[in-house]
Amino acid sequence: QFFFFYIFGVTDLLLVSVMALDRCVAICNPLHYASVMNQKVCGHLVAGCCIVSILHSMLHAGLLLHLSYRGKNHLAHYFCDHQPLLQLSCSETRVNEAVIFFEGVIIILGPFVFIILTYIRIVVAIMKFTSSGRRKAFSTCGSHLTIVGLFYGAIIAVYFLPTSSYSSQRGSVFALVYTVITPMSNPYIYSLRNKEVKDALRNLLRRSLFSQN
Repeated sequence: QFFFFYIFGVTDLLLVSVMALDRCVAICNPLHYASVMNQKVCGHLVAGCCIVSILHSMLHAGLLLHLSYRGKNHLAHYFCDHQPLLQLSCSETRVNEAVIFFEGVIIILGPFVFIILTYIRIVVAIMKFTSSGRRKAFSTCGSHLTIVGLFYGAIIAVYFLPTSSYSSQRGSVFALVYTVITPMSNPYIYSLRNKEVKDALRNLLRRSLFSQN
């Protein structure tokens, strides 16, 4: 459970940064967008995200296999997450914690810094647009930044604290943010804001109302 949870979670984390790159190319170099972000490049980016997430998950799952668990085996959490498993273990967990901090800086904070730098460039480009163009661009980017803030904020709050200061209650709350709230927001953020999708939903609702009448 831990292994696959980490694969999907880290893949989602990295894809959010890839989406920032996609928006940067679309806004800063719109005429070259089709050639830069072509199907081959997108495929390589997605494959790269999957490979990195698998290696990341194998590393942490392998380290957890060396820990011992005796006596109490009840996790005060919704699933087998990293910090609750470390807290439950009766073994020395300093190596695990060190890997979380140092390797996690690359995997989590690296993409986060990349997103920030990407949006700085996007904002500089947007300031050259007309007022109507600015509103449209900021509206599109604002949705993505909302997801970034929720997702990265919750993950940093959970995984970058020492095990000794970890609170199961706080960890459970933050876990709900990046496992439930953020995924539930994705359909609205990335689909329902699309004009074609909204028009299709309106037509569907009209047809259902007419059929009932």
